[in-house]
Amino acid sequence: MPLMSVLQQKNMRDGQLRTNAVRDPRIIAALADVPRDAYVPGSLLGAAYVDDEIPLGEGRFLTEPLAFATMLHLADVQPTDHVLLIGAGYGYSTAVLSKLAAHVVAIEESSALLKEARTRLTAGNTELHQAPMSEGWPAHRHPFNVILIDGGVQRVPDGLLEQLAHNGRLVAIEMLQLRPGEYTGLGQYLIIKREHDVFATRREGNAFVALLPGFTHLEGFHL
Repeated sequence: MPLMSVLQQKNMRDGQLRTNAVRDPRIIAALADVPRDAYVPGSLLGAAYVDDEIPLGEGRFLTEPLAFATMLHLADVQPTDHVLLIGAGYGYSTAVLSKLAAHVVAIEESSALLKEARTRLTAGNTELHQAPMSEGWPAHRHPFNVILIDGGVQRVPDGLLEQLAHNGRLVAIEMLQLRPGEYTGLGQYLIIKREHDVFATRREGNAFVALLPGFTHLEGFHL
């Protein structure tokens, strides 16, 4: 990795994450081990380590470092976990999760973004699939311990919750609603834990994030 990238990554780790209570050594090590500049468009290499979203094209974004690290902390990913990632993008989140979990299945519905992710990802414990992101990957051989939705949602489809294992955790950023039908770019971290057929929900903190396609509010769906 070029020296400038090393210094920028260290600044992200020490200046953006540790100063904001993201101190889990496994998460810090995983983020330090995956260069963000390898997972952004070439024209935006200079912005790879800023604490902001980075456009990937097709209305999609790489989540800002602090928001993503916070989601990892809330998901409590364990070395034996099987993880479902919704929204592979260029593959950065998949690469980081591959350092934390036993296996990662990443879903992406954009063929252009999926091509970029397949070009960049080298981790052997990952799978990339093209499918509607709101449907997850029900074909997987067993339920997932963690489902992480890498972007903003107005709703979580029931079908995704059904793919959680007992004691499984789903983490996303739920967009805040000002009034019926009107949402902002501000959201809250949403954590849903499954205990058999009971789903316990809590919300923590705030984050700015772009809305993922397929996760707008529809009648009959609720968080």
